[in-house]
Order: sequence, then structure tokens, then C-alpha cells
Amino acid sequence: EKNKKMATETWMSTVLLNMGFAAAYIATSGTLILYNATILKEYFPYPALLTAGHMFFSGSLSFILVNTDFAKPFLPPDFLKLPEMTQQKYTESIVPIAALQGASLW
Repeated sequence: EKNKKMATETWMSTVLLNMGFAAAYIATSGTLILYNATILKEYFPYPALLTAGHMFFSGSLSFILVNTDFAKPFLPPDFLKLPEMTQQKYTESIVPIAALQGASLW
């Protein structure tokens, strides 16, 4: 019973940590989108170039964090393992995040 309780607590802490990372990403991305909209309206009228810069920066930072040991102390041990992606898992985990991200663009 003690092992079961510890496993449940570990699972909950991992889920909460992952949810925190997802929420931080969505909030940061939404804020950046609003900031970019202000920049486009007032200072820099080149949306394709601004979007390309944003994508380059996001992709580069993601690549660095995943492929170096920098982020490992902050991540759960199973965070960087690729999950088996079934249609149901995709629908339940990826689609809601994409919908929230799309809603932040609106």
C-alpha cells in the first residue's frame, strides 16, 4: 500500500509538472502573439519576416533544450521519451492544446 501511494504521488507530481510546462508555454506564446501584433501595427510592418523570426527562435531554443543537458535537472525522467501516439491519444492530448493555441490567435 505504501508503494502504491508513492507511485500515485509521483504520477501526480509528474502530471502537474507537465501541465505547468504546457500552461507556461501557452501563456508565453499567447503573450508573444499579442506583443507581435503591437509591433506589427506600430513599428515593423513585415508579418512574414516577424513570423519567420519567431519560428526560428522557438525552434532553435527547443532544439537546444532537448539536445543538451541544460533542461534535464528541471524535467521528469520520462519527459524526453517519445510516447506511442495513437489516434485516441492524439485526439485527447494534442488537439486541445492546438485548439487553445489557435484560440489565442483569434
